[in-house]
Amino acid sequence: MFISTYRLTFVAPAFLGNADQDGQWRTPPIKALLPKNPWLRLLVYALPFVLLSQVMFGVGLHFNLRDLLSVRSIAIPGALPPMVGWAAAANDLHIGAWILFAILFFWQHPHFYAIAWMYREDYGRAGIRMLPVVEPDGRSTARQALAFALVLIPASLLPGFLFMAGHWYLAAALLLGGLMLRAALRLHRDRTALNARGVLKASVLYLPLLYMALLLDSRPGLF
Repeated sequence: MFISTYRLTFVAPAFLGNADQDGQWRTPPIKALLPKNPWLRLLVYALPFVLLSQVMFGVGLHFNLRDLLSVRSIAIPGALPPMVGWAAAANDLHIGAWILFAILFFWQHPHFYAIAWMYREDYGRAGIRMLPVVEPDGRSTARQALAFALVLIPASLLPGFLFMAGHWYLAAALLLGGLMLRAALRLHRDRTALNARGVLKASVLYLPLLYMALLLDSRPGLF
């Protein structure tokens, strides 16, 4: 099965299992003790993810007042929910879960940079050193939004290239990624609140439509 094809070598072997000499995976004792019901597994898997999210969110708040790492660190817990759902449903973490994590991680950057540019004065009054507050000309903000919108395109195509989804998904991912990139290009060329709002609107539409396309055109048995 596709879910058992890709295993992450850096995840604890005691959790995911070990490969025999013939390449077959055997169930580890810890994994065998997990509940078979996916809803119960959701609770088991969610706890460490929630704890990690709280830690990373705290790191984000800490850096928010000191440097420019806040968006990076807060984007990590923001991208974890698909991994929790995947782990609960498949009782595993393979490359598909990490692809969904990457898509959501990259997506958050143009989304939040657009918000930060629109409300930079409010962030400044609150003492939160978001990128538009530290560099008021907005060049770095627009450049970061454009860079992550560009990286988002190949990341969103990975489900199609790895046979998680079909050609319709690939077409939808290209279209949505192009619209997101166009909005980011407009902001890069002209750093106005109107163009920042355009990036925000594009990002709000992008994610649910992309996930809907993935769900409708997913490989049989994937979800």
